[in-house]
Formats: sequence, C-alpha cells, structure tokens
Amino acid sequence: MILAKDNPFRINRIKQIRYQPVGESWDQLLQRLAERKYCGAIVGPCGSGKTTLLEDLQKHLDPIHISTQSMFINQDIHPSRHEIEHILSHPPDILLVDGGDHLSRGTWRQVKNRILRTGRGLVVTSHKGGLLPTWVECRPHPQLFIGITEQLLCSSGHRPLDADFLTRLFFRHKGNIRDALRELYDRMADDVREDANVLYRQKLLKDAMPIC
Repeated sequence: MILAKDNPFRINRIKQIRYQPVGESWDQLLQRLAERKYCGAIVGPCGSGKTTLLEDLQKHLDPIHISTQSMFINQDIHPSRHEIEHILSHPPDILLVDGGDHLSRGTWRQVKNRILRTGRGLVVTSHKGGLLPTWVECRPHPQLFIGITEQLLCSSGHRPLDADFLTRLFFRHKGNIRDALRELYDRMADDVREDANVLYRQKLLKDAMPIC
C-alpha cells in the first residue's frame, strides 16, 4: 500500500498544479480584465479550475500593487452579515468573490452595487453566467485532465496511466477534474505496487466504465 506522503495525487501536490490559460497568455488575460475595469465573472462547472484561477489572479495582482481581498462562499461556509459589512466598508482595489452563486440575490446585489459604486473592481466565480459579464469560461476537457495526471505521476517517478482509461474517468465524473483526481488518489492508496505500474493499470482499466 502506498503511504499518503508518497501518493502522487495527494492534495498538496495537486495544489501545485496552477491555472493554465487556454489560447492566451496571462498578460492577455490581465489586459482583458483591465479593459473591463477589473469587473467580470469566472464561469464553469465544479472542479473546472475556477478557484485556482482566482487564487492565481491574486498572485498576479499583488506585484503590481493592486490590493485584493477574497470572500469564500459555498454550501457550508457563508460569511456573516458583519463580515460582509466590514469588507464593504473597507473595500480593496478588487474584491474576489469565490462562489458568488451561493449568496442570496439580495446579498449579491448589495455586494455588487456597493463595490461598483466606489469604482473598485469585482471578480466572482460561479457555475453559471449572469452575476457579472463573463471574463473567463473554464471548460475542462479530457486532454487537460490527462496532462495533469501525467505531470503528477511523472514528477513523482510513476509511469503515465492509459489515456483511454483517463478519458473514461473524466466523463464518468462529468468533467469534474477535482473529483476524478480524488478517485485516483483513493485507487492509488489501495493499490499494492511491486513493479512498474502493470497491476495498477490493469485494475484501473478493468474497473473503467465506458464513455457515455
């Protein structure tokens, strides 16, 4: 059995995989956002890289002295009214809202109106469009998932997995790369590896479901 610290799909290794712009550079991404007065939405399904993009945006803005503050919301975590009011009373240059579609309509309207009224920027992640004009649409695809797994496996001394299996796994999780990587972690943790990947790959291929 592979120890957690040796699992190539452990969470701290996955977090090292950063957002990779498709069809444009980070400079172009930032230029488009600046043209929108730093106001826009990152839209995409669960596990498509929205949060990673938002985190990396913050890292790109800090060196050019644009202050940011993050607000994280999901089904289980909601900032209190006091916390929201404190942020709105002392807004940064750009407020980054991760999970804006988990806010009530009234709360989102309050946040948007008060931030934009001051001329500051606002970037939000959501599963569907409509909260703000879309800045980036995250569209996961099998090739991206395969590339991520290859990077994680090869950098830790493991051979890449079969591309057909990974494609099936991607579609079985409906494009949720985070959940697909979590399954690979569990499978790797349960596997006894005495030679170079052969038994592991056979087991994965046997268990794989056909593409829908």
